[in-house]
Amino acid sequence: MKHKMIRQMYRDDVPDILAIEQEVYPDPWQQDMFHQEIDHNSAFVLLTSTSEIVGYICVIHAVDEIMISNIAIKRKYQNRGFGGLLLDFIIDLYKERGFEKCFLEVRKSNFRAISLYQKKGFTNIGLRKGYYTTPPEDALVMVLDLKDNQVKFI
Repeated sequence: MKHKMIRQMYRDDVPDILAIEQEVYPDPWQQDMFHQEIDHNSAFVLLTSTSEIVGYICVIHAVDEIMISNIAIKRKYQNRGFGGLLLDFIIDLYKERGFEKCFLEVRKSNFRAISLYQKKGFTNIGLRKGYYTTPPEDALVMVLDLKDNQVKFI
């Protein structure tokens, strides 16, 4: 995949997004959850040069903080740096908009994701006991200080 593009998520994208969501998560989001993110202009997709959706990221923002509420990469594209591209995009976008902190929650057992977040500068600040229900698991709460993070400009 030589050319990549990140753009706003549209309602027409949701069937493809749901397929990825069901492929990678044991407790996937439903259609209406993505529609809410789209309505708030806080959902983005990563596309190939042929407009195939590789992955997506959803963000909730309030005052000067954001929370990454969902991020996923299609299984056949995992471990190629595309999750990092989406994270860099969000970090840069919201840093430029003046936001100061970025939070996320991740399954305690998701070592690949935790490693990626740590490489991007996120630190573990807590634990949410029993946060995930299918299967039951605790979540790590991680944060990135956007004020101190260098903008990468994709």
